[in-house]
Amino acid sequence: MVGHPKHVHKACAAGVDLICAQGGEAGGHTGDIPSMVLIPACAEICAKYTSPLTKKPVVLVGAGGINDGRSVAAAMMLGASGVWVGTRFIPSVESKAPEDFKEKVIAAGYDDWVKLEVWSGRPLRALRNPYLTDWERNRQAEIRDLTSRGIVPLPYELDRLHGAGKLTDEIEDAAAMRPAGIVAGAVNTPNQTAKQIVTEMVEGAKRTLDSARRITQGGESKL
Repeated sequence: MVGHPKHVHKACAAGVDLICAQGGEAGGHTGDIPSMVLIPACAEICAKYTSPLTKKPVVLVGAGGINDGRSVAAAMMLGASGVWVGTRFIPSVESKAPEDFKEKVIAAGYDDWVKLEVWSGRPLRALRNPYLTDWERNRQAEIRDLTSRGIVPLPYELDRLHGAGKLTDEIEDAAAMRPAGIVAGAVNTPNQTAKQIVTEMVEGAKRTLDSARRITQGGESKL
């Protein structure tokens, strides 16, 4: 999985068969380059390398912001052969995510996320809550200081509070990592099975691609 085109060269030179290009809008650890820019850039590079397994060009999978048929079709038109979907499946029936996490994804808006280095020392996007918002808005200098010394902020904070007898269940719950992409704002249907989600996405992608085909076959402009 890569978040920058420069990493594709190194991975392909090492002999990978598949690259997953994850745009910056994705949940979890992610970079800054959006899928619309990243996927086609990676597609051009993958086409220059051969998979040791298939003896064909390295396969590219697109990730980040993929939640419906339109986004599947878009990723394929940008050069991906398939997609990697995360956030859309969090509230699915088969998902092992806690029920409160599923509910938060369904209720999330397009701004209900933070991208912080507090969990691992690397940028990670997750659902917002007041505790994390405080880190985002008021404790950036502290994050920079801790990470510059190789200290991961949240484990350090929780250990400190525990040692002082001030760690509460509420703080532990608020500090829990609930990774989700910006596209959580568009995920609003609860209790779907994985089969229903996949079927909906495939059928939607087909409709989108068929619609695009009609546009190109619409004849000459009368202007």
